[in-house]
Amino acid sequence: LVGSEMCIRDSTFSGEPSFDPTPLYDDELKEAYLHPETLRLSEPLLPLPRVRVRGSNKEVLNVYHKLDAGSRILLATPDEVRGLPRSGLFAVTKDKNRDRLVMDARPPNGVERGLKRFTKLMAFASSLCAIYVPENQVQAIYADDLTDYYYQFIVSRTRALRNVLKGNWSPALLEKLGAYDKRLAGTRDLAVCLKTMAMGDLNAVEFGQAAHLTMAIISKAIKYDELLYLNVRQPRSPYTAGVIQDDHCGLELEVAEHVTPSGVHSAANSAPTGTIAMERFLAMRAEYERHGVKLNVKKSTLRSFHHTVWGLSLIHI
Repeated sequence: LVGSEMCIRDSTFSGEPSFDPTPLYDDELKEAYLHPETLRLSEPLLPLPRVRVRGSNKEVLNVYHKLDAGSRILLATPDEVRGLPRSGLFAVTKDKNRDRLVMDARPPNGVERGLKRFTKLMAFASSLCAIYVPENQVQAIYADDLTDYYYQFIVSRTRALRNVLKGNWSPALLEKLGAYDKRLAGTRDLAVCLKTMAMGDLNAVEFGQAAHLTMAIISKAIKYDELLYLNVRQPRSPYTAGVIQDDHCGLELEVAEHVTPSGVHSAANSAPTGTIAMERFLAMRAEYERHGVKLNVKKSTLRSFHHTVWGLSLIHI
């Protein structure tokens, strides 16, 4: 497993978890989210790997303080986590200035059942290459990205305990954390748990996709016959849209304002009458606000013709 030591560069975990996804889940998914022990297998499918929290004690404590500043740390006694498989933690490069924190959750993943219903409804970048844009039309791009999506999830105490990390710590080293309670002072050792949804959790993709896609359906931002997702042909409607975890993209055909003799198509300065994408995205944004989900406006666009979506650079003129 490739990952770097825990000297997390310029990583901030904005605010505190504010998104409770459980009202968006059906009974089965809600039970799995709140009580991960219901997914436990009687026996692991493979021997559980050895993992570690990468970095020196100083580096690891620095990361724990950053997580704790946003109430994303739970401290547990050895009795509370006895018998639970423990995870590692490491960093991978996000961009030239920032790192992404990943939980090496292979041990708990190895004793849990995977969920796939909503994962199968993820969009995929290559589908955008097969969309047909008719003569005399252009395709407008709308896209929203959610800030630190997984780190916005509120989790139950049971799920936080499921995210217990390798290593025991003296209470004296953790007493400056907001998660520390003086009643823990008499405990010989403490375990650190990640108190939010973990990137690396076997079912994080299922929980993330289910919540985002359900918000799209509830808000009527996407109708089923417009949905781009795995293993189906592209919808033939003038408007198509899809969700991949924290990314929502919509594509809408518009009549070109001008077409040159050489075939260059130009779009109007504003969306023509009768287009629906702007209304759909505003409805989705209102749904985000209702659920306490934060939008990354720096990565969002409302009607453009050159934008990067799902890792693919689109030029639709």
